[in-house]
Order: sequence, then structure tokens, then C-alpha cells
Amino acid sequence: MRKLLSVLLIVASLSSFAQDYKVPVYKFGNGTDYSKYNAEIIKCITWIESNPSDIESKNAATQFFVEWLTGTPDVSVEMSSAILKFNQENSDLLMAFMFGWTKYALQTPGAAEDKIKLNAAALRNVIRVYKKTSYRDPEIDKLATLDKDGKLETWVKDQLKIK
Repeated sequence: MRKLLSVLLIVASLSSFAQDYKVPVYKFGNGTDYSKYNAEIIKCITWIESNPSDIESKNAATQFFVEWLTGTPDVSVEMSSAILKFNQENSDLLMAFMFGWTKYALQTPGAAEDKIKLNAAALRNVIRVYKKTSYRDPEIDKLATLDKDGKLETWVKDQLKIK
């Protein structure tokens, strides 16, 4: 009974967080201005991904993320045509790629130089978001299979021509 109650409290607190996220009042000037929001960016991404239908708040949070991403010295998302073979008209999937890359880069010390792991993390996030939609794309289906078979990072390495 206690275990069930604990689980319910955790779920309730997560959904409360998801509903209550507010974009901080922010001002970017130099690199340290961006860096002080790194932890907030992870919260922002988590909230956006958890609340895809809250359009007004999602737009404000996405704007915060994009403004941060365009100026931060801590993360540089590389969107290679060798990797992004899926239909790029779906902006939610492109954002999922950027979100996955950013979260991995911020949460994994030393990740900035590991293009294989960064791309794989970004693609795994695309796959996760894709599976929640009715949208279908054979390239993402292929990526999902590669990931399931433990071959996604090898595929990324081959696409980027890294030896």
C-alpha cells in the first residue's frame, strides 16, 4: 500500500510540475548569461515534451529554448543531412532532435566532442516522440529498428564517416 501511495505521489508531483512550468524571465548577453540557464533548459525541454497540446505555453517555452540555443557556448547542435534522413517537414521531430542533443550534451560531462553519442541521443528522442504520433516515416521506422537491435550508434558512425 505504501509503495502504491509513493508511486501516486511521484506521478502527481510530476504532473503538477508539467502543468506549472513557467518560462523564467531571462536576459541573454554573454556566455555566462546563457550558462546559468542550463538546468532550466532541461526543465523547459521536459515540460515541452510532456505538454505537446498546451500550444500557448509551449510556444513561449520553445522561444526560450531557441533563444538560449542560438547563443549558448555550452551546446552546439549539428544537424547533418547524413543523419536527418527523415521527412524534415515535421517540425516537432526536428525539435525532438534538438531537444535530445541538448539534454544529452548538458547531462553528460564531456559529451560535446562525441558526435556519435550526441546524434544517437538526438535520434533516440526523435524515435520516442515519433512513436507517440500517428505520423509515419519509413526512415524513422528504420532508425527505431536499428536502435532496438543495438546498431544505432554504428549507423550514426557510418553516416558521419567516422573511423
